[in-house]
Amino acid sequence: MRGSHHPGQYLAAILCGTLALAAGAGDGGYTVRRELPSAFHADMEPHQGWYWLRSEQEKVSWKFPMLRDHDDRSVDFCLEARSSNAVNGGSGHGAYLHVEIRNSETRQNYITTLTLTNRVDIITDSDSRGVGHASDGCVRIRSAGMGLQSAPFTVAITYPEGNPSAVRSDSAYIVYTAPRR
Repeated sequence: MRGSHHPGQYLAAILCGTLALAAGAGDGGYTVRRELPSAFHADMEPHQGWYWLRSEQEKVSWKFPMLRDHDDRSVDFCLEARSSNAVNGGSGHGAYLHVEIRNSETRQNYITTLTLTNRVDIITDSDSRGVGHASDGCVRIRSAGMGLQSAPFTVAITYPEGNPSAVRSDSAYIVYTAPRR
């Protein structure tokens, strides 16, 4: 279908960057892993299965298991979401979200901003019928010393301002490199 896209297709660039990071780590003895969350929490009720972040009071979080054999350099936090400029708004409106990774065992936090890219969809750009338009983004997190390989950790996102965004429990994942065994 002309003008439509799969929400994950734009994540290829960040995954290629992770592969390049692994390949550049010496003898190529690294593998790329994708880790899914083990739990999800939202401060709001879902709308058609999506949790909308529209005000500073709203927050969602995912708990991830410890990253087996993580090389302790960096991880990529990726999000497949929805965004728009209004409840029944058009496409082409990206968003920004605050991201915080917390490891309660090491008491280490990392705070950054994730940019969600929302491509213009010429088929349905006028009205999303309240569910927004597919958007995605990844952010590289320098994780040295955070202990992500030794304890579970939480990734929380909050709405800073601007265009609203929506996520589901299965929207987030972590990509990282680990030594090949």
